[in-house]
Amino acid sequence: MMENGGKYKMTGNRRLSDSFMRELKDGIYHPLVQRVRLDKDLDMEFRGTYLNIYYQGHSILNLKNNGSTTIDKKFLRGVEEKVPSSLKTNTDVNAYLELLPNIKDNVTYCPNEAGGRSSKSRELEFEQLLIRANNLESRNNSEYIILDRQYVVNKGVDRWDLIALRWPIEKRGRPYQEGYLSIIEVKYAQNPDIQNIKSQIERYANYLEVHLPEICEDMENILNQKLELGLLAKTEGQTNRLRKLPIKPDIAETEVIIYLIDYNQNSDLKKRAEKAGKPDFQGKVHIALGGLALWQSNLSKFGDSKS
Repeated sequence: MMENGGKYKMTGNRRLSDSFMRELKDGIYHPLVQRVRLDKDLDMEFRGTYLNIYYQGHSILNLKNNGSTTIDKKFLRGVEEKVPSSLKTNTDVNAYLELLPNIKDNVTYCPNEAGGRSSKSRELEFEQLLIRANNLESRNNSEYIILDRQYVVNKGVDRWDLIALRWPIEKRGRPYQEGYLSIIEVKYAQNPDIQNIKSQIERYANYLEVHLPEICEDMENILNQKLELGLLAKTEGQTNRLRKLPIKPDIAETEVIIYLIDYNQNSDLKKRAEKAGKPDFQGKVHIALGGLALWQSNLSKFGDSKS
């Protein structure tokens, strides 16, 4: 969808207000932040006037800056009458936290998904696992920090799975450092959408080429707010460097990663996508392979290297 002479309209920024941040850091919402810090299966994301807490990729709390909340009814089975309708007092927050294990259990077992989790549900779950591996597992020392997920652009026409800061290790020792923006598109199993990945990335590219400076500024703000709340497992030295790190709006260094999770390398779908060729994008486009499923084509003898 185009506006203003053919340019894509920028979605509002995700930075939380100072008053909301105070309540999260030292006020009535601080116990929520503590719980997210202690439970690596939870993820807190900022949305400007509200925040979401996710479990297995599903929102289990939408909290607005005025204390009003939204939780999907299917996750409230058995506790719907006990969960506060808003979180405006310490008592409300404590009541929600006491019922959190029940809410998480309702996410894990959802009768609406008869016969097991849907492919889309698994895709959302892997998105959150990527956040955990890159943001919360300090021993990984990853070069990526996931700053946001499900980032809606172009009035809802597109929704970016993950937005990350790329912080190259080889540049971290330099006096002046800078990071770059990465968009990560997750495809799980035999997701047929892979056939359309070229046109999908080209839509992303059109938006990025217009709005990259605003998005980078937005993500710098999110990075600093997550550091302030201790939501990233980084050393003191890394935290200090990240506070000063600019995310450079350089389109040539901006990256789109197609992350294929448990994707069969013999898939005709993947072959069709590859035949379409590289998307028309001034930045970088990469494929990443991950997951737990095994195929013989992915194995090599120990000590051998693949070309």
